[in-house]
Amino acid sequence: GPEWITPGSDCNVWFTEAEANKIGRITPSGSITEFELPTARSAPAGIVPGADGNVWFAESEAGRIGRLGAGAAEALLSAPAIAGGGQQGSAQTCTVAWSTWDSLQPQPSLLGFDGYHWLLEGAPIASGQTYTPTVADIGHKLACSVTATYPLPLLVSSVATSAPIVVTAPPTPVITAARQSAASWRASSALARISRKHARRRPPVGTTISFALNVQARVTFTFTQPREGRTAGRECVPRTRHNARRRRCTRTVTVGQLSFAAHAGANTVAFQGRISPASRLARGRYALVIVATNTVGVASAPVTLHFTIVR
Repeated sequence: GPEWITPGSDCNVWFTEAEANKIGRITPSGSITEFELPTARSAPAGIVPGADGNVWFAESEAGRIGRLGAGAAEALLSAPAIAGGGQQGSAQTCTVAWSTWDSLQPQPSLLGFDGYHWLLEGAPIASGQTYTPTVADIGHKLACSVTATYPLPLLVSSVATSAPIVVTAPPTPVITAARQSAASWRASSALARISRKHARRRPPVGTTISFALNVQARVTFTFTQPREGRTAGRECVPRTRHNARRRRCTRTVTVGQLSFAAHAGANTVAFQGRISPASRLARGRYALVIVATNTVGVASAPVTLHFTIVR
């Protein structure tokens, strides 16, 4: 006995079945689902959409009015929010608190969950509970929306969007607590390992370089050495046969570089002199310049350590 039919704000069509004591739903694709009302022989009759986004119907035999939450937001205790600080390169999480309906708390087994969606300036860009802003997102408004559908007639679906946040660039990297376990050590091509102590004290093999970062960044180790040169105006240039009689000077030469993806917090690097599969540092005195660069190319102030490779 279907009698009344009406469109809902959830894009479905709803109808009453007075003799079956049910409310029916028709999706845009034509799929029909029937929901039995909790009161026996309530005889649902008229059904209309309300200005609040719900669908209301009459239960003529039960003397009651029923409501279908077709698009209402009762599934959410509050609008979702974005946690994570809004910085480019850091994962952002869409958080949401569920409310109860008729003493029923939403559970995975009861809640048909349609998912999380991320919006940039109002346009969809990604799905999933987490999203990591890119460099192109900096300065734009980021929001997340949550859509959930209950498999129950009295609360059909809920869609809510968070307040937008502005994506910001990560802060300038700062290197602190830079130190090395040994300032004078022996080079080796072997991996680090534990060895017995020798009766005769010798410089250790390799050193451990440690430092701390306030943010994740790309860290570059630049190894330099002082070299003798000759003055040419205000510059110190390499010694050649033609400038050998000019005044001596000391110039700084870069002899190698290493680069690492470092994380926020404490970092350690075991180093034994090898800077590539084919080359390593020779004996001598060196300066190590450490610089951290964030994901948008902003570099930290350099930090310098000095060490000597003895053999």
